[in-house]
Amino acid sequence: MRLKEWVFAGIFFEIIFAFLSKVAVFGFPATIDAIVAFIMVSVTYTMFRMLYPANYVNAIN
Repeated sequence: MRLKEWVFAGIFFEIIFAFLSKVAVFGFPATIDAIVAFIMVSVTYTMFRMLYPANYVNAIN
Protein backbone atom coordinates (compact mmCIF):
# COMPACT_ATOMS: atom_id res chain seq x y z
CA MET A 1 0.00 0.00 0.00
CA ARG A 2 1.22 3.47 -0.73
CA LEU A 3 2.41 5.84 1.96
CA LYS A 4 -0.08 8.49 0.84
CA GLU A 5 -2.93 6.04 1.39
CA TRP A 6 -1.77 5.53 4.98
CA VAL A 7 -1.73 9.31 5.43
CA PHE A 8 -5.31 9.57 4.17
CA ALA A 9 -6.34 6.73 6.50
CA GLY A 10 -4.78 8.55 9.45
CA ILE A 11 -6.59 11.76 8.58
CA PHE A 12 -9.89 9.88 8.24
CA PHE A 13 -9.42 8.28 11.67
CA GLU A 14 -8.54 11.63 13.21
CA ILE A 15 -11.64 13.30 11.77
CA ILE A 16 -13.92 10.44 12.82
CA PHE A 17 -12.59 10.51 16.40
CA ALA A 18 -12.89 14.32 16.51
CA PHE A 19 -16.51 13.97 15.37
CA LEU A 20 -17.27 11.38 18.05
CA SER A 21 -15.57 13.47 20.75
CA LYS A 22 -17.54 16.57 19.81
CA VAL A 23 -20.81 14.62 19.81
CA ALA A 24 -20.02 13.28 23.28
CA VAL A 25 -19.00 16.63 24.77
CA PHE A 26 -20.88 19.37 22.92
CA GLY A 27 -23.69 17.58 21.09
CA PHE A 28 -24.41 17.14 17.41
CA PRO A 29 -24.76 20.85 16.41
CA ALA A 30 -21.06 21.45 17.23
CA THR A 31 -19.87 18.87 14.70
CA ILE A 32 -20.31 20.94 11.56
CA ASP A 33 -16.56 21.54 11.18
CA ALA A 34 -15.79 17.81 11.50
CA ILE A 35 -18.44 16.98 8.89
CA VAL A 36 -17.07 19.61 6.49
CA ALA A 37 -13.52 18.31 7.04
CA PHE A 38 -14.66 14.73 6.37
CA ILE A 39 -16.33 15.79 3.12
CA MET A 40 -13.27 17.75 2.00
CA VAL A 41 -10.89 14.86 2.70
CA SER A 42 -13.26 12.40 1.00
CA VAL A 43 -13.38 14.51 -2.15
CA THR A 44 -9.61 15.00 -2.07
CA TYR A 45 -9.00 11.26 -1.71
CA THR A 46 -11.43 10.46 -4.54
CA MET A 47 -9.75 12.94 -6.86
CA PHE A 48 -6.32 11.62 -5.83
CA ARG A 49 -7.36 8.07 -6.76
CA MET A 50 -8.68 9.28 -10.13
CA LEU A 51 -5.46 11.12 -10.94
CA TYR A 52 -3.09 8.43 -9.66
CA PRO A 53 -4.63 4.97 -10.04
CA ALA A 54 -2.91 2.10 -8.24
CA ASN A 55 -0.66 0.11 -10.55
CA TYR A 56 0.30 -2.98 -8.62
CA VAL A 57 3.08 -5.11 -10.05
CA ASN A 58 3.51 -8.77 -9.23
CA ALA A 59 6.95 -9.08 -7.60
CA ILE A 60 7.16 -12.83 -8.23
CA ASN A 61 7.63 -13.65 -11.91
